[in-house]
Amino acid sequence: MQKLFSLARSSTGRALSGAFAVSLIGKLAQVMLSVLAARLLQPAGFGIFTFALGVGFLGGRMGGLGWPILMNRLIPKYRIEKDWARMRSLVHAAHMVVAAGTVFGAIFCLGLAFWVGRDNELFLALLLAASLMPIMGFRSLYRNLLAALWVPQKGIMVDELLPAVLMVLFLVCLLHTSLSPQVATIGYLLASGIAVLAGAFWIWKKLPSQLSTALTDYSNLRVWMSVALPALIGLSSRLLMNRTDVLMLAPLGSVEDVGYYGAAMRITYVQTAAVVVLSTVITARLSEAFAAGRERQGKRLLFLAFGFALSISMPFGILLVSFDDWIISGLFGDSYLPGGPVLQILAISQIGAAISIPASSFMLMTGRQVRYGQITTLGLVANVLLNAILIPQMGATGAALATCTSILCLATVQLVICAKIIRSRRYEEVRDRT
Repeated sequence: MQKLFSLARSSTGRALSGAFAVSLIGKLAQVMLSVLAARLLQPAGFGIFTFALGVGFLGGRMGGLGWPILMNRLIPKYRIEKDWARMRSLVHAAHMVVAAGTVFGAIFCLGLAFWVGRDNELFLALLLAASLMPIMGFRSLYRNLLAALWVPQKGIMVDELLPAVLMVLFLVCLLHTSLSPQVATIGYLLASGIAVLAGAFWIWKKLPSQLSTALTDYSNLRVWMSVALPALIGLSSRLLMNRTDVLMLAPLGSVEDVGYYGAAMRITYVQTAAVVVLSTVITARLSEAFAAGRERQGKRLLFLAFGFALSISMPFGILLVSFDDWIISGLFGDSYLPGGPVLQILAISQIGAAISIPASSFMLMTGRQVRYGQITTLGLVANVLLNAILIPQMGATGAALATCTSILCLATVQLVICAKIIRSRRYEEVRDRT
């Protein structure tokens, strides 16, 4: 008990409490957003909206080329070393890389939309997704950068709270009108833009004052990219694994299936929301602890995260499995009742996803980005194959089964690798041997 009180009074504990408070409000707003959008758009329209947000989210995260992860890896290290020149250069370079990568992704998505043709039901969704990619990329960058600057609650506000709250207000104003996926996506884009502007202001205020006079030093640009790209492979594979179901449901199933799946998936966010917050707070602290040689502190943070992930995800999972139909119809309406079995399966998969979140942070912060990329790529391949087999036969339920199988397998492999890293006591910055 004394250790618990000590943790609560520490800088990590204070950061956690603030981040949890912000995230709780943000998650409630996201649930309200989903409920309002689902009821206003109905399954088909909500399916297009969900598909656009899913592709936009993927393009934004992948378009960052792994550089948002570098914020948590290197900002704490440069702060310890007082290497202001490289810190300033890293931040500047990250903005340029994210801007270029996400714009390229948006152009590719636009080309894909015109390739499928105007008569395809995915045409509109792809156009909407392209418009979201750049803003999604900067949401990710600012979330990680603010966390690395030890204000994770503001990073969560940029990536979760502000877009959701502003979008809820937008939808409330349109309750008595006929809402289209286009209008809903434009509203979400504007809400995200406001959040990014707020994040830019907070970063400007929080960056060390020494950066203003430091000379830029891009001599490490190749090294930064060599660390970011392997991390991107793992991140992309993980993101694709989490979104492949939505991406493949539209062409192999229907937009209604996407709507059912999207509604069920949003309910299960309650199982991992707090774990994501915890990961946002401790990721930079893991990097700093191992960079400073504080192995015991780093391991204590990791074990805390694992225990917390299980204690949150399992009880909620049991409730969602037991009362699936009542929960999904109560939130989204009777038209979403076909998503009940999907909710049960996804609730089980989110237990594995919760465990995987701190395991991923630990692997990336100890230089195992190559190994992380390998196992997540294998998980992605398995997920794609299972989706291709199950979706044509079972629709949204098949996609949920594919997700559940691949996530549980990935979490198991990650736990084994984390155990090997701890036994080896090698927490090198770049080398990737376990």
